[in-house]
Amino acid sequence: ELLVFPERPPQDSVNELFAISLIVPAHRERGSSVAHTLDRAYSCCSDPKSVQIIIVDAGHNENLFETVDHQKQSASSWGSIELVTFRNDKGPNGRGPCQNFGAAFAQGRFLTFVHADTLLPADWDRHVQSTLQSSQNPKVQACAFAFGHNTKQLDGMGYPWGISAIWFLGNFRAYCFSLPYGDHVISMPTAYFRYIGGYPNQS
Repeated sequence: ELLVFPERPPQDSVNELFAISLIVPAHRERGSSVAHTLDRAYSCCSDPKSVQIIIVDAGHNENLFETVDHQKQSASSWGSIELVTFRNDKGPNGRGPCQNFGAAFAQGRFLTFVHADTLLPADWDRHVQSTLQSSQNPKVQACAFAFGHNTKQLDGMGYPWGISAIWFLGNFRAYCFSLPYGDHVISMPTAYFRYIGGYPNQS
């Protein structure tokens, strides 16, 4: 399910070589976790060749270079996959600046920001494009997916009721107040992202 947020569209031009630039910030992540996220994104993507992957190395990651190198060899149907290194010795080093840095390399018409531990749903790229390109909603300039937690490891054991409360309240906040969390996987046109100046310089 996609949650949409209405705004006026900007008219900035973007050098569009891909339909979507998928930006994955990585800080203190295992390469295997990032690989799992990308493998799921690939298997659930309608047209991987139209997607540019940008992994942002924000430091203290494990085997990230090897993971990206393996992805380049095995997932050759991605339109492009690259690893960029983010270091900001003179300013904030939070997730916002990290994602802004990754977005500077984007050559896709739309940006999709996914956390390294977040799994995308089936046909995620088609849903993003159809929502943001909809002629029926010309003012829709950003969208996000409803989210939940992967509880497979807890099957048969039960899990705290608070997890369900987090699902409900997080999705309620996003749907009713247009305030998604990063885990909702936020997408928007690249031109609009650059028009508003990107994310705030904070974590």
